[in-house]
Amino acid sequence: MARVLVVDDEEGIRDFVADALEDDGHVTVQAKDGAEAAERLRAQAFDLMITDLRMPGLDGMVIGRDLGRPGLRLGAETRRAIQDADWPGNVRELANALERAAILADGPELRVRDLGTLALTRRAAGGGSLDDVERDAIARTLAEVGGNRRQAAERLGIGLRTLYEKLKRYGLS
Repeated sequence: MARVLVVDDEEGIRDFVADALEDDGHVTVQAKDGAEAAERLRAQAFDLMITDLRMPGLDGMVIGRDLGRPGLRLGAETRRAIQDADWPGNVRELANALERAAILADGPELRVRDLGTLALTRRAAGGGSLDDVERDAIARTLAEVGGNRRQAAERLGIGLRTLYEKLKRYGLS
């Protein structure tokens, strides 16, 4: 499983996140603030970092921007999408969304489209039915991959058979 750096200035939150990840079989290392996280990032490699965005001193935004995966940046629009998304308290959902986005990123910056369902969550909150949002996401993703249904299914995080069913359901075939 993944090696995860958990950074938060609140010990209870840090322990909760680390425990949840360890229950899923991940190896965690904790840091109590940004300075400690920076030291740990310089000393060893991590597959993923989960950090509080606002901490005294060196905050999570700076750590992620300057010390995270070399060459992979979080753009302003993507950062807003993450902050605006509805997280029902499930840290695993956030970790999985970010890990998936990092894998799907095909350039030096994570884009909103790399976030998959996270981007849909924010958009659905702004209006429209869930079916409308899903239909638009499928159509947009198909356009982005030049109609390649296998690539679209991968980007959407669904199986190819499920994509075919949704295409038929929404009249997109």
